[in-house]
Amino acid sequence: MPEMQSVISSLILNIVNIIILFVILRALVYNPVKKFMAARQERVDADIKGAQEKLKEAQAAKAQRDAELAEAVDAADKERRRILDAAESHAAEITAAAEEQADEIRSTAQVQAQHTADKMREEAREEIADLAVEIASRVLEREVKKGDNQEIIDKYFDRVV
Repeated sequence: MPEMQSVISSLILNIVNIIILFVILRALVYNPVKKFMAARQERVDADIKGAQEKLKEAQAAKAQRDAELAEAVDAADKERRRILDAAESHAAEITAAAEEQADEIRSTAQVQAQHTADKMREEAREEIADLAVEIASRVLEREVKKGDNQEIIDKYFDRVV
């Protein structure tokens, strides 16, 4: 039985050694590692929370920039429409002024053409009258005055013209 006692004492000594080793390892390794892991988890949680807050801020800033961009686009569109309307109005004014000027030029040209036609008719009448007087004087072989035949010439031109 001495062997059994030796085995039991050896077993008890080993159990005591394991318990002492467990207590020492727990005090020296496990608790610091546990504290380190808890602190690390807190830092990670804080970083995640901070990242989520920054993401929310970034999303809010993006939404604000999108709203500002939409307002800027609307303002630019309104300004573009205003400029186009002003340009169309100005073009209409220019077109109206050009048409008015063209009408004035046409009526001036018509008056001048009528005046030129009247002048040419009068000159033709005078030339024809002179020719008629000359022909009549040659036919009659005497001098016929323009005044003698003026009434006949006027009646003829009134019929022709």
